Amino acid sequence: MVSAAASAPRRLRPLALAAVAIAPWALAACATLSPEQCRVVDWREQGFRDGRNGASESRLNGHAESCAKAGIAPDGAAWLAGRAEGLRLYCTPEQGYREGVEGRIYSNVCPWPEEADFLAGYRTGEREAEIRRRYENARDDLRRAEALYNAAKTDAERAHWAQEIRRRRADLSRFGGFGPGWLF
Repeated sequence: MVSAAASAPRRLRPLALAAVAIAPWALAACATLSPEQCRVVDWREQGFRDGRNGASESRLNGHAESCAKAGIAPDGAAWLAGRAEGLRLYCTPEQGYREGVEGRIYSNVCPWPEEADFLAGYRTGEREAEIRRRYENARDDLRRAEALYNAAKTDAERAHWAQEIRRRRADLSRFGGFGPGWLF
């Protein structure tokens, strides 16, 4: 008789093999720059790109870890100056709106007073994304009810699904003129 402890390694072996196979890609995904990029990077430009994308200052630590493998240390002052320029483009109400609509997490990187305007746009984007999700769910519910109506075999089933279709259409009408292309 084999104990549970003795059989555990056999059950875990496929998981362990999968982890070993995936590990190089997972580690590469954590690297912010390749060794080749570290050798030629313009740190001010890299900071600008990172700032434009809303990266926090901790991104510089990620670059330092990635470039340490190549024996290169980032130019922190140049990166910070570039990031400050990039943040001026990121910390706008329009970019906040885009970030909110896309469901991205804001990392508290905008300086005051730009942060207030960014967050106003961000919250608007989040609300509109939620409206879009609710609209799409209501539309999908209507489509399911219509499909079930068409598949109904009895008059009672058709009557039930006809009532559901009316209810689902009423749900959709609550969105007013909202639909594809209305907000986005």
